[in-house]
Amino acid sequence: MESSDWIALSAAAFSLFAVAVSIYEAVSNKPRLRVSASFAVVGETEGVFLTVSAVNYGRQPTTISHLEIDITKSKAKVAMQPISVSATLPHLLEVGRTATFVIPCDKKLADRFGLGVGGTIQEILMRPGNKLLLRDVWHRKPRRVLVN
Repeated sequence: MESSDWIALSAAAFSLFAVAVSIYEAVSNKPRLRVSASFAVVGETEGVFLTVSAVNYGRQPTTISHLEIDITKSKAKVAMQPISVSATLPHLLEVGRTATFVIPCDKKLADRFGLGVGGTIQEILMRPGNKLLLRDVWHRKPRRVLVN
């Protein structure tokens, strides 16, 4: 092999390496969310609240569009609007930032259409199979939130 062949071979190997790095960067260059939720009792008269915290530890910002409860029995979804404490919806979540959403759980929801959504948010979440979901604009599937 001549020296020009070695140069062409090394250039081809370098380009394959550059393509692999570009693919890796494209795949890993997205927001990553760590989400947790828990019930909190505030005072003796304030009531029970659901607090949902989301941390973006990825490389891109994302917008959290809404929180919802997925009712397994009837395939219904209940959207929740948090009260304004640290974040409202929709919320732009920058890289390395935390957003906390607070939802009052003491108000009864009427089950007008027989979809299994009657009761308070806490009662609905404690029913078997129901899930709390956080949806952002970057990911196609909503993120399931485990409630402590």
